[in-house]
Amino acid sequence: MAQSTDWQYGEEADLSRKVRILWNTTLEGTVVESTSDRLVRGRIARIVTVPVRDCTANYDILLNDEDGIDVAQGALMDRSNADTEVVYPTANIKGVQASVNGKLSIVVTPSESRMDPKYVGSSGKIIIYLRGGKRR
Repeated sequence: MAQSTDWQYGEEADLSRKVRILWNTTLEGTVVESTSDRLVRGRIARIVTVPVRDCTANYDILLNDEDGIDVAQGALMDRSNADTEVVYPTANIKGVQASVNGKLSIVVTPSESRMDPKYVGSSGKIIIYLRGGKRR
């Protein structure tokens, strides 16, 4: 399993904080999986995905909390390989934002043949905007 990610944390005036996750695959990289080393706390206001290089069309991302629950609630499936996309995951039909309180892990799965050489070295970026809570 390939592991190559970079977790960055920053402050934003309007949306409290953001967590940036940069990922890429390698020769063994059929799936990229990574866990943050810091606690992430707050309500998820929005998630942005940016394909950077050679992503497969309709690749999938899971953004799991420490209990293995996808905090994006499936909203990061079938990502575009060409366009930046934004999702606003909610916890319920009343529009309450999904919350996170702990370490996050990501799993990126290509939709095409995982051994296809043209997708080796694909990369992308995930930006999670959070409200409330404190980062540790």
